[in-house]
Amino acid sequence: MAAKIFSSLSPRVGFRGAMLGLSLLIGCSGSSPEPSDPSPSKAETKVDGMTAAELVEKMRSTYLQAKSYTDNASYVRRAVLRGEGVERETTFFQMSLAFERPNKLRFRFHEAGGSPSGGHDYDIASDGTKVRSSASSVPRQVHEAIAPLALTPENFIPEPEMRAAILGVSLENLYPPLLMLMADPKQRLIFPEDSDPQFLDEQKLGDVDCYRIRMSSPSGKRVLWIDKASTLLRRMELPIESQLKLLNPNDMFSQISIYVDFEDNTRDAEIDTASFELEIPEGVRRVRRFIPPAPAGPSPDLGKPVGDFRFATLEGKEVNKETLAGKLVILDFWFTGCPPCKLQTPILEKVYQAFKENEEVAFYSVSTDPTRISSEVVAKTMVDWGGSMPVLRDSESSGYEKLKIRVTPSVVVLDREGRLQRFQTGMHSHPEPLINAIQKLLDGEDLAANAMEEHERQLAEYEQVLDAATIKDSIVSVDVARPEIPPRRLPEHLQVEQLWQSTTEQLKQPGAVLALEEGASVAVLDAGMEIVVLDSAGAILGRHALPEHPEQRNGFLRSALDGEGQRWVLASGVGWQQVFLFNQQWESTLSFPDEAHSGIGDVLLADVAGTGTPVMYVGYWGGLGVQGGTLDGRRLWSNRRLDHVLQVAQGPSVSPQRKIWCTSTRGTVMQLSADGKPVKELYVTGHSLMAVAVAETGEESSARFCGLAVAEVGQYSVVGFDLEGSVQWQYELPQGEYTRQVPRIQPVRLGKEKSAWLVAAADGSLHWLSPTGELLDQFHYGEALTGVAMSYTDDAATLWIATDENLTAWEIHPMGEP
Repeated sequence: MAAKIFSSLSPRVGFRGAMLGLSLLIGCSGSSPEPSDPSPSKAETKVDGMTAAELVEKMRSTYLQAKSYTDNASYVRRAVLRGEGVERETTFFQMSLAFERPNKLRFRFHEAGGSPSGGHDYDIASDGTKVRSSASSVPRQVHEAIAPLALTPENFIPEPEMRAAILGVSLENLYPPLLMLMADPKQRLIFPEDSDPQFLDEQKLGDVDCYRIRMSSPSGKRVLWIDKASTLLRRMELPIESQLKLLNPNDMFSQISIYVDFEDNTRDAEIDTASFELEIPEGVRRVRRFIPPAPAGPSPDLGKPVGDFRFATLEGKEVNKETLAGKLVILDFWFTGCPPCKLQTPILEKVYQAFKENEEVAFYSVSTDPTRISSEVVAKTMVDWGGSMPVLRDSESSGYEKLKIRVTPSVVVLDREGRLQRFQTGMHSHPEPLINAIQKLLDGEDLAANAMEEHERQLAEYEQVLDAATIKDSIVSVDVARPEIPPRRLPEHLQVEQLWQSTTEQLKQPGAVLALEEGASVAVLDAGMEIVVLDSAGAILGRHALPEHPEQRNGFLRSALDGEGQRWVLASGVGWQQVFLFNQQWESTLSFPDEAHSGIGDVLLADVAGTGTPVMYVGYWGGLGVQGGTLDGRRLWSNRRLDHVLQVAQGPSVSPQRKIWCTSTRGTVMQLSADGKPVKELYVTGHSLMAVAVAETGEESSARFCGLAVAEVGQYSVVGFDLEGSVQWQYELPQGEYTRQVPRIQPVRLGKEKSAWLVAAADGSLHWLSPTGELLDQFHYGEALTGVAMSYTDDAATLWIATDENLTAWEIHPMGEP
């Protein structure tokens, strides 16, 4: 259902309309100098001891050093209509900004001109803890995400659909002050494609004395008006020369320019904390991802008897509801000055021809033309358009009053009892749907009842999708859901025997566990500081220190083989700043990345592309999305469609092009190609997924997929699903929030042939489930788990369990095996 809702959306969740208009206004970059500007000075000319380039750099530094900033902005078109000679200004967009370092923001966008329905509005607020976003195209929903540690141009809009829409226009053209406030200090160019900054004559803007600088861009000339006293940007004239055909398509303007004014600027002023709060009104939901509005329902008059309409033939004979009683009636409403009606007539003619010999069907073309248009003109127009159906005149507006016809073309279908069965406004693009509907009515079907039942089903599915995306608790604090850990209880059906347990001399604080070399050894991340390798008997084979870093908890280990059979091992953790890579000889070869960010969510180390060389696929928090990187630290690509990445995993291996599966706070599975391009966003019906696992079966169609779904804080379940997002089964887990970074779900083997899912719950229990979700056995460990893995030899399986205290190896057999 969710996939259908989103696929029917054009454009995505309705975000694109306003920003598309903005991109037409300002192009790929943006400004237009006034035609009367005098010739500029040379670039090396100094004003007040500064060249133009130095003044632009001083302006950038002013914003970069600001602790806080506010302003209001307006996008304005200034144009002279040909033949009128009067200059007129039209405001298209209005915006406002409040910013406080390091991560507080309020950004509002309003489409001032708008449409009759009110235009597009966006509102983004970060209070330093959470970021909330709303859009007028998605009413009664507010997107909520965890605030990044520092706001950047990449992460200040966490909702990916909204980010793609707004940042489809580059920030240097949309809102330069915002870009300068958030940009990396090392990024010295505000307008990277512009060149040749030159001074123009100084002018006043209102009562503010301004420097003016003209710059050349690929789209034309940009002019900056910079406050002489504060060096804040007051106006930017946009380069629109390359967009003139779009902005002035019929050459209706003799002059046209577009500028944006930044008014009411303040710097380093105290801002009320309430300015950064986006309140949630009653009845509005906090959501992980925006869900498009519910599908529109059929006409409320569907299935009801229509009013007593009256029309007349071209000869003046009355045709009304009574004369048509007992017949299936099709009424096409049109008028002679309606271009869509003309285009539709040949299509409806095919429908008429299909039923004109059927005495149970009455098909009429109803002209709504006023009486001053003669019947001869009406008849000739219908013939010229390619129609031969009988024509009626609606000279008394009966269609408007009795059938609620408001636009043309409109087609009304009545059943034998005079009840409304179909009402369509706008063009029919093909005859088949209407032909099929008429035939179904002739066969006795009640299309109105079917339509209402279908709408009820769609609404129920919509509510299910919306409920799954709804955030029911705090996204920041989970202390209220600390799990209660029951005492240890061994499995009932599996034979489990403890082989050995580590000492504190061997491992100080065991964490993530990684089985190596077909079960012959195991690697453990100890206290987040070093990787300890032990053999199957518990003897230490080596200790390998990680490069110095501050994090100690929530670590994980990943490994992959390259085309030459050499193993690579990666250590990182949830919320960590870097990934640490080791080669086959356990030499530390890489610490990645170097730049500070909001934290790592997960890392996949794999050869997804099948080149023989593994790639690091790093998922981040705070708007950086997912990045692909080589083993020597080169960044291959970046995909920022996800905000708060939770997991990066491999899809089925038998697909022609293996995919990367990513989960995030959106609750969906984003599928990416090996080169980072989005392939599909999978919505599992009625659920928000935090983690996924894939069990290989040799064929993608029969591969098994499993996910960890969250209903609210501390309430998790395991769901099996297919590639269409349909739920196959569900298994509820014990209540409680995860406090350790233990692997949630793993595909495992029990015995040589039997496959299963191994699920780690928040309360320290392990659950083995069959491929179809039946419980096979449980192991209540009695402690919070920090690491879980299984490895296999020819005659046994080993279950490795780590807690804060120790690592224990357990030999495990299905009941009845030796």
